[in-house]
Amino acid sequence: MASGDTEDTAFLVTNGVIPLFADYIGHQSLEVSVQAIWGISNIAGENSQYRDLVLGLHSYDKVITRYYNSDGNISNPALTISHGRTLSFFFLNITRGKPVIQYSKVSGIIFYLRKLLERFFVDNEVKMDVLWSFAYVTETEEGMEEFATLTDFLPMMSGLLALGVDPITSPTLRILGNLSSSNDEHTQLLIDYNLLPIILNLTDHKKKAIRKEALFLLSNVAAGTLDQVQELLKYEDLFLLLKKILSGDEMSVCKEALWIVGNITVKPEFLTTVISKGLVLDFVKAIINYEEMANEKRLRAFFLETLSPVIDYFCLGASELDVSQYLEEIAQYLSFIGVVINHCTDKEIPPWKKNEEKLKAFLENAGLVGSSGVPQLNQDLDNLNLNDQNNGDPNAGLGSSGEQPTQNVP
Repeated sequence: MASGDTEDTAFLVTNGVIPLFADYIGHQSLEVSVQAIWGISNIAGENSQYRDLVLGLHSYDKVITRYYNSDGNISNPALTISHGRTLSFFFLNITRGKPVIQYSKVSGIIFYLRKLLERFFVDNEVKMDVLWSFAYVTETEEGMEEFATLTDFLPMMSGLLALGVDPITSPTLRILGNLSSSNDEHTQLLIDYNLLPIILNLTDHKKKAIRKEALFLLSNVAAGTLDQVQELLKYEDLFLLLKKILSGDEMSVCKEALWIVGNITVKPEFLTTVISKGLVLDFVKAIINYEEMANEKRLRAFFLETLSPVIDYFCLGASELDVSQYLEEIAQYLSFIGVVINHCTDKEIPPWKKNEEKLKAFLENAGLVGSSGVPQLNQDLDNLNLNDQNNGDPNAGLGSSGEQPTQNVP
């Protein structure tokens, strides 16, 4: 019944079955104990309310006491893979769900999960459940701090990704994504243990969800220190992969790739590299192609943060540039500004207009507007008619927060 539909589970909860299951976890009969764990796991997996009820009866502590020695190793050498699956299923269901679990309720679980994984590593079902438990627990600050101490565990992550088993790859990427989004020290572990090459390869995976997870992780590396970004840019394949994604992948995948480009672009040390590789042009084309992305206020602010230093690069460095090489790019920037302005509130428009005016002034000073040598650019400018769309103050500042775009939530 506990593994049945929602109504069956609710009936059991209402009639006091959770305390009965919890009491039998410590039963001396292995099979009785395992059945109790199986039943209470199904209830915990129904929703976060039931999960917290299960934990409130100290079910986690009872499982640890029943199945682990004082040194943390699994106490019963007779446990089979089937028993291991029941334990991993329990850990999975007491850690999953929103809101994220309070780590204090499952203190030390990182250590116990690791021991369970080591004991039953040959079984993919145990691996999958344990890895997802790691993924859920490392969404908490305490869980991430504990996981990051297991530095000898990180090479195993590389091996798990190399297996090429999708149900294993997904939670492994999520764990590493959580690691990369916590702080720069944790992000550095991915570099130190040479995980970037295999993650880069996964950005071209056949499954959309895996491509997204890999790109999310790389976006956080791109938001890291200058040395970390430099390490990322060492991989020439990165530019080709980003171009491929931005030019033709699904919108949700493109969005993750945009964060990578944006997080690199806002660092002045790498601006020239990103522009010379054509990634900023790919960035704006992707947004023009998927205009609905401009509906999100958070993304509009991110677009502005990314584009503003690019425009300054062209306008302030005009004397050192062969502007004729960038005419199509500049025209695309103007088209991009027009697309985003159509989705802006009145308060958001002024900084976009400021950027538009900078570009037009730059073109006029360079003698390019009105020249018969650049008819396509003139046509683009004529078609935009952006001045008629502005209700804001054209003299307002850029309105940039000054914060580096970063993507810190899975």
